Amino acid sequence: MEARLRQSKNDRELESAAEIHRREIEKLAEIWEKKPLIRRIYQDFYLLLNQWLADDVNSLLEIGAGFGGLKKLLPNCIATDLFPSRWVDRCEDVYELSLADESLSNIVMVDVFHHLQFPGDALAECSRVLLKGGRLLIFEPDISAMGLLVYGLFHHEPLGLRNRLEWRRNRIRKELEDVYYASQANAHRVFIRSHKVSQLEDWKVLNITRKAAFSYVAAGGFRKRQFYPDSWYSTVRGLDLLLDNFPSLFSTRMLVVLEKVQTSSK
Repeated sequence: MEARLRQSKNDRELESAAEIHRREIEKLAEIWEKKPLIRRIYQDFYLLLNQWLADDVNSLLEIGAGFGGLKKLLPNCIATDLFPSRWVDRCEDVYELSLADESLSNIVMVDVFHHLQFPGDALAECSRVLLKGGRLLIFEPDISAMGLLVYGLFHHEPLGLRNRLEWRRNRIRKELEDVYYASQANAHRVFIRSHKVSQLEDWKVLNITRKAAFSYVAAGGFRKRQFYPDSWYSTVRGLDLLLDNFPSLFSTRMLVVLEKVQTSSK
């Protein structure tokens, strides 16, 4: 009886999570259509990602595709998310991907890594399905001085700078896992502060690009007021290029490019 009640509770939580996800994605998609400046900014983000894809760009899986922004630029991308929607090609769980071993050249995650409660497990699964030399692109918030201000004061998700960073799932405690998890500083902690970097045994850190992205911050993102007109974008982008030279002070976005390498155990 206790097991059935727990399962019923888990089913209700999962259904609730799916509904929350649906509402959130539809809200973001509505803003995307109404706010051309956001579309232009994200197009530049996606173009940056495109520069770092492995050669076979037609072999590309996006984890957490949301409303399918990347697929608009790269139509051959397989757009996936945890829950079904009209924007994704199929559902995938990054901890248990349905793809065969060594079947992909590229995986992209945009604003997904900070939702991974057990990033080590997710990276291991990505490594499994990538070919040797395949690439995992992780695009995330970055916690510089300005990033600390922006994400700490004006973003609805927690920074998690002092949270315990659980690399792998403790399967004995699996029933205690949260349905929703967010810790915006996780990519910064792993790849800039080098927490857990010694456990990236399947990967070579090919590149880390830190971007001020003040043009995005001042545009208000998806949720806040826009502070400059669309016509100023090129000028504000020029300021971005200047601020990019001081990442510890001004970086609010980071692109991490991981390349799968052959380990001694293989």
